[in-house]
Amino acid sequence: MSDAEQAKDMLTELSRASDVGLILLDENLAAPLEGFLTETRKSRSLPLIFSVPRPGAASKARDYRKLIKQILGV
Repeated sequence: MSDAEQAKDMLTELSRASDVGLILLDENLAAPLEGFLTETRKSRSLPLIFSVPRPGAASKARDYRKLIKQILGV
């Protein structure tokens, strides 16, 4: 099983847990799961799922307006 598949399984499990409100995910791991993450964000208001850079990694600009439009389907 690949890291992306394991992450997808874990995210599915965590998103169903009633005591999880926030999930922070490494950007490198989130990249191949972008479509899955968008669909998960669309279907649930909680938990909030954010991808963050690894410590010491250069952060990249994130277009949050585009992300919100994808989640809302506009």
